[in-house]
Amino acid sequence: MEVWTEQFMTKDLDKLFDEVMDELLGADNYADCALGSSDETEKKLFSEMAKQELSHSHNLREIIANRVAKISTDVDNCKAIHAYLKGKWDEYERKITYKISQIK
Repeated sequence: MEVWTEQFMTKDLDKLFDEVMDELLGADNYADCALGSSDETEKKLFSEMAKQELSHSHNLREIIANRVAKISTDVDNCKAIHAYLKGKWDEYERKITYKISQIK
């Protein structure tokens, strides 16, 4: 029964992996909108929206890390996939954070 539970968890993780990327893409898009706007109110709103999306991504990543840690064996290579994606997400998040820091 334990293995079945872990296999079920990996299917759910796949959806969460996609959700993290969606949040990062949204944050990147909002950062671009803020950088491209000449209106101060828009810049501020887009910047805040980008930060919110990054926060959502962070929360999802924490949920994923907790679930992956509970998997006793690397069912469907989830631990390896998570390690790979974590590196990619970290890099993308740094780029977005830099963009947000450039909004003036």
